[in-house]
Amino acid sequence: MATALNLGSLTVDSSGRAFLAGTGSGIDFGDAVGKIIEAKRQPAVSLEAKVTANQARIEAYKELRTTLNTFRDALSRLRGAVSVDGAGDVFRAKSTFTSTFRTDGQTPSAAGNLVGATVTNGAAKGVHEIEVRRIAAAHKVASQAFASQGAALGLSGTFEVGGRTVTVQATDTLANIRDRINAVNTGSSASDVSASVVSAGSGEHYLVLTKDQAGSAMTIADAGTVLSGLGLSADHGATFANQLQAAQTARFTADGLVDPDRYETQVQTSASANLATLFTPKNVTGTFTLNGTTVSYDANNDTLQELADRITSQVPDVTATVVQDGLGFRMDVTTTEPSLTVGDTSGLLADLGFDNDLVIERSTNQVTDLFAGVTLSLFQAEPGTSIKIEVEQDLSQAKTAVADFVTAYNAVRRLINEHSQADPTTGAKGPESGVLFADSTLGDLRARLANAVGSGVAGVDGAFSVLAQVGVKFVDNASLADALDKNTLRIDDTRLNDALVNNADDVRRLFAFDFASSSSSVSMLDYGANTTFQLGGYTLNIGTIGQKNKNSAAVVDADALLNSPDSFAATTSGSFNVNGVAVVYDVATESLRNIADRINASVIPGVVATVKTGPGGPFLALSSANGPLTVDGDTGDLVALMDIQPDTSIIDSANIGGTADGADDGSVVINGRTLTVTDAGGATGLKLFYAGEAGVSGIGIDVTQGLAADLFFDVDSFVSLTDGALQSAIAALEGENVVAERRIDEIDARLDIQRDSLTRRFVAMEVALQSLARIREQLEQYAAQLSGT
Repeated sequence: MATALNLGSLTVDSSGRAFLAGTGSGIDFGDAVGKIIEAKRQPAVSLEAKVTANQARIEAYKELRTTLNTFRDALSRLRGAVSVDGAGDVFRAKSTFTSTFRTDGQTPSAAGNLVGATVTNGAAKGVHEIEVRRIAAAHKVASQAFASQGAALGLSGTFEVGGRTVTVQATDTLANIRDRINAVNTGSSASDVSASVVSAGSGEHYLVLTKDQAGSAMTIADAGTVLSGLGLSADHGATFANQLQAAQTARFTADGLVDPDRYETQVQTSASANLATLFTPKNVTGTFTLNGTTVSYDANNDTLQELADRITSQVPDVTATVVQDGLGFRMDVTTTEPSLTVGDTSGLLADLGFDNDLVIERSTNQVTDLFAGVTLSLFQAEPGTSIKIEVEQDLSQAKTAVADFVTAYNAVRRLINEHSQADPTTGAKGPESGVLFADSTLGDLRARLANAVGSGVAGVDGAFSVLAQVGVKFVDNASLADALDKNTLRIDDTRLNDALVNNADDVRRLFAFDFASSSSSVSMLDYGANTTFQLGGYTLNIGTIGQKNKNSAAVVDADALLNSPDSFAATTSGSFNVNGVAVVYDVATESLRNIADRINASVIPGVVATVKTGPGGPFLALSSANGPLTVDGDTGDLVALMDIQPDTSIIDSANIGGTADGADDGSVVINGRTLTVTDAGGATGLKLFYAGEAGVSGIGIDVTQGLAADLFFDVDSFVSLTDGALQSAIAALEGENVVAERRIDEIDARLDIQRDSLTRRFVAMEVALQSLARIREQLEQYAAQLSGT
């Protein structure tokens, strides 16, 4: 008869051995051991709960950091961070509008067809006018026509393009030569000429060369027959057989600027055709005056060149020249007198477009240096059409930045509210409370936000010192449908629009860091969290410049002997004094580097000599930490030849709020002409650049720390991945988890040993009980035999 096996009583120890529990005792010792171990494992269970709770807090901190980073980004656009050309300052954002007009009754082209305009924040508000008289064009030439671009041309030899050599083989096709030309238009010495094949028809193919840079002609040359064989040039590159486009610069006028001693006409199609064939003059014959001298003309017979010759020959101190302008010609008239006076009695000069507008030229149609912060793209010339370029402040960017600030602030505030929900009855942590309930880091953040947003900004106009005054207000907590929106912000569009339109600078100072100096020689490079407003401002005093640091003239070789032409070419040895200490030198055996070593070996208090290398070559740099540096008393001719001069790129001394002589008092750290204010100067972290003269005192400096600037540093102190409060909290929790997990592993390892020990003891007990049971059975059988039953 089979015996049923209760697998629920099967126990396996850590070595993989299986045991059947309860076979002798009736006790499920596997379950008993499990419960014993479970009871002993309660410390590990508590640690696991702690790790889980810590991990939840870590994830909450990370979520908070992500939300705060978004808020920090929003603050950075409002805080007035120092940037090149004001690119990061939304309150300096500009926009541009273009329009056209003419004064002769003709209809001008649309501005967008003539010019494109973009602006940076560095552009000044205002209106400019330009007239595009010619756009820049690249030099372009073509070969003769070839029947095929894939057939061998039978040309061999070399030619130069832009100074680069192109080698042609007899088997080369038109396409091969194109590729060879383009191959030398690479690298640091590129030819600046690109080649292409233009197919006008199935049997009409041209090699076209184009200068990459507009405004200058390409150069090609050969000593053989390749260029003539291609039909590019019959005289080895001196002239071009088929010039498609002459190189020309862009020419335009700007803001009505004039040149008093130079006039020019508009471009005419010919210099040798009669004027009457070029245009319809108001008067075919007549006169005009230049500097009071009368010049007569006959438009039916005079050419532009003849008119120029007549002016030159008849008017004293005046020269007229016909110059080629692209594919046309214009007449330039100059005078050696201070100015040229014009009397257009018959209207011919007006017909020729004769004026003294200051014509500006550029080699490209991308003009970036005409108006600061404005880039012009010249598309098309239209003489007589004025293009108006209006640069205005773009307030939409500031409004968007304020809206982004409110949105990001509200996201942070909702997250704080979520974790701060308390039981409405007890005020303690409840079922809706977040894992950061009563967290000190969260509490610190909440307090800083409340202080910054709820308080006013010191030092600004009292009418614009708090957010509500510009239309950024707290919500009405009593009417909220969602409790998480408590203490968030909302925007009053009408109020904000009005503040931006009428008081943009005041709105900027409410949010951003503001800096002002009484000297144009002082500019701000940066500021810090503790660069705060001070009633009455700060005073900057500048001491000496270049008296503690002096440099010699440069030499060719710092190791050349002093009497060498590669050094100072000195002729007489001797000695000189540095701050009163004698330094001996020998021009025949020593170099500039030796002189530096001699000065340093003399151990002159506070003086250090080094050899540095500048644009002109190596030079001797002397610095003194103990006051002005003097180099004198030379008994030879070396010092005179060294021409030691003050290094005016380094300020010797300066202070904030100290003595008027600019003496160092620890209030600023000097690095060249950069001054960084220390705690002793009050405006801690303010970094300035001074471009002025020495010995200037009483320079006024005023700063205010706007709301966004203040909050930016507060938020940064939380989100920084190096020393931020959130990272510190996360690191502490992660450290706790590492310790806890190590302790859990230790407990589990010990309990595994105890489990095996208990299992073995129970097994031994089962074996003993089974043995006793067999003995009992034997005794019972023996007793039964004795009793006869």
